[in-house]
Amino acid sequence: MTDLAIILPFYNESEIIESFLESLNNELKLLDSNILIVFIDDRSNDNSINLISKFPFNNNISFVILKHLVNSGHQQAIKTGLSYLSKIDFQRVLIMDSDGEDDPKNIHALLNTKGDIVVATRGLRHESYFFKSLYFLYKTLFKLITGKRHDFGNFSVMSKFVAVQLYESNFIHFSASILKLKIPINRIKLDKSKRLGNSKTTLNFQFFIYFGLYAYLEFSETIFYKIIKFLIFLVLILILFSGWVFFQKIFTENSIPGWTSSMLIGIGVYILITFNIIITGILIPYLSKKQTVVNYEEH
Repeated sequence: MTDLAIILPFYNESEIIESFLESLNNELKLLDSNILIVFIDDRSNDNSINLISKFPFNNNISFVILKHLVNSGHQQAIKTGLSYLSKIDFQRVLIMDSDGEDDPKNIHALLNTKGDIVVATRGLRHESYFFKSLYFLYKTLFKLITGKRHDFGNFSVMSKFVAVQLYESNFIHFSASILKLKIPINRIKLDKSKRLGNSKTTLNFQFFIYFGLYAYLEFSETIFYKIIKFLIFLVLILILFSGWVFFQKIFTENSIPGWTSSMLIGIGVYILITFNIIITGILIPYLSKKQTVVNYEEH
């Protein structure tokens, strides 16, 4: 049985992968465990696979390389790794990035922390102030809208029980999906390292927007219910206002010509908009979770 499985997605990391693997291997050889590294190649077009295949891992480490047939993104790569692990026996799984930001030296801190889910919250970061400001805004809005504190990324370790639940949830955003589980999350603050060399996983504004939207989509049902509550509140206000308009028309001489018909038209339009929002709220969770199964092959 595998004591520890490690999911490592990569994409065109030939410039830095050997340096990263050397650091990872040095830390893993300190563990008295049978370790399986599951590499997921997201359709690289460089020499990454060959460099990984030839790397001299320690005796307690075995590895497999899963190759996406099409470029499918980082989150899908994690899901592919979990899919592969769902077919084998293991105790815990560690998820980390291969660009060097998740420092292999911090693996021990995660593994030594008790809990079914242990996540690394972000301490010192090396991004620009602009990115840090955006990230702070994102975290604040996420907390206000969902009621959840999203202060961690992919760097985490979990039991097989949790890993299976995540895989079966068909997530579109890995770390946000962890927040939906009704399982206590143990947080440990770890500094992020600088990305090694010219890693191809460099963040940009477009990536940040898409990634953030996927996190919100994980909570689309929660957001939908809050919108419905707000719409019901507006309906009550509209009913009260309509009553006031009718009162003015019937019992006073203060009515404005055309108000009644305008109100009826407005109510009709509002009902139509509300109906569309409800339909959209029903479809979004379905469509966001209806992910295609990404084909892969074992290298």
